[in-house]
Amino acid sequence: MRTTSDGNGRYRNRCSSRKKPGVDRLSNLPDSVLLHILSFLPIEDAIGTEVLSKRWKSLWTYSLSLVFRQYIYDDDPDDEKRISYDIDIEEWINLEDRNFDAFVDKTLLLSNCSKVDKLEFDFEYKPCLASKADLWTRFAAVKGTEELYLVFHDENYYADKNRRYELPQHLFTNSFFRELNFRNCRVNPKGNIGWKSLKKLSIGELRLSYELLEKILSSSPVLEMLELFRYQGFGRLHVNNASLKKLILISYVGPAPTYEEDEAEAEHDNEEAEAQHDSGEDEDEADGAHGAEEDAADGGNALEEDLADGENPAEEDEADDGHGFEEDEGGGEQDPEGLEISAPHLQSLETSGCLAWNCQLRNVSSLVDAKLACNLKSDGGEEDFIRIQNELGGLLSSFAHVKSLAVEGLNFVGKRGWADHH
Repeated sequence: MRTTSDGNGRYRNRCSSRKKPGVDRLSNLPDSVLLHILSFLPIEDAIGTEVLSKRWKSLWTYSLSLVFRQYIYDDDPDDEKRISYDIDIEEWINLEDRNFDAFVDKTLLLSNCSKVDKLEFDFEYKPCLASKADLWTRFAAVKGTEELYLVFHDENYYADKNRRYELPQHLFTNSFFRELNFRNCRVNPKGNIGWKSLKKLSIGELRLSYELLEKILSSSPVLEMLELFRYQGFGRLHVNNASLKKLILISYVGPAPTYEEDEAEAEHDNEEAEAQHDSGEDEDEADGAHGAEEDAADGGNALEEDLADGENPAEEDEADDGHGFEEDEGGGEQDPEGLEISAPHLQSLETSGCLAWNCQLRNVSSLVDAKLACNLKSDGGEEDFIRIQNELGGLLSSFAHVKSLAVEGLNFVGKRGWADHH
């Protein structure tokens, strides 16, 4: 020990400095704060926090947000990469086949929350996984989930639209939902829709009849935002909901011009699609049989037993004799060549991707801001470019009263792809 003067006649001891152990301020935060942090992470990252300290052990099982994604996306959404679920964290999971559905089953089984606010399933869907998806949506119903995302990918979607997952009836009568996002699903309510609390709805990669859209809108009294992605099947969109303030239309995928010189090529493409479909069915049947044998031993059965102790809202709908719609591809106008939009209470409109032919805005008097970034279909002729010019002029004149208008990169899609008119 040494003594040193402070310059004022006083002396103090000067001990050799030793570093004290650092304080883990993050781990000392309340559970509510830590769980809020975990809610921003994909579930595999949230589970990974178990290795930090005993404080974090099993903390994720109380998370109010469970996000399961089989793919990760870079800046380009088309550049997707499969996530590996070979997660080995201190005996958390011990499955011989660590695949996506087994991972989801085990995770949901270990959830300790009486209520889960958000559930997201983003994965490559196959028909053999339909029973799994049914189980997961039942979990959402039992846990009072407010935000549900069913984002399904299927490379054989265009070869066979019946491969899509059909939404179970209990989802249509769940009054807890505040936000729903469906991709590549069959929307076919056979009874009433009871989305009394729904504020945001995003549905895409399907055909919607006008009657079905009208039923959805009339059954969602507080809906504020509607997004349609890769949509088709209807020629009118009349929105009378006073609550609906924002409409987003992304990529109309209805009929395109047909050219005689392309008929042989189209016929050849159809034959190839049918051949791929036939081979894909054989593979899926084999995968389904193999998967069924494995499911008897994995967490799926345990999760099903666990959910059986709670409510089964599907039973209530079984007594409903409503015929519903002949799935979302039936009824209404078949591949109309125009789209008429009437939304007197709408305040914000965004359109991007391919715009429907002859799109007309009839009543958008309350519109405050609009964004137009569209691809306009053309048959390649000069007369058609004049038609498009008039159509675009009509759209722009409908926006004359808005306070904010953004027009970005308008493109013409012609006979052989992108035209040189911008």
